[in-house]
Amino acid sequence: MLHAKEIEFTHPTTKKKLKIEAPLPKYFQEVIDKLDKEMV
Repeated sequence: MLHAKEIEFTHPTTKKKLKIEAPLPKYFQEVIDKLDKEMV
């Protein structure tokens, strides 16, 4: 599983800084929750 919460870079043409954010997908959180329960 791989997820980038946010990425920031400079646009090559406009030279403006761009920041894109993405929430954690639901199924990622479900796997994390399941693993947390197994660790107890």
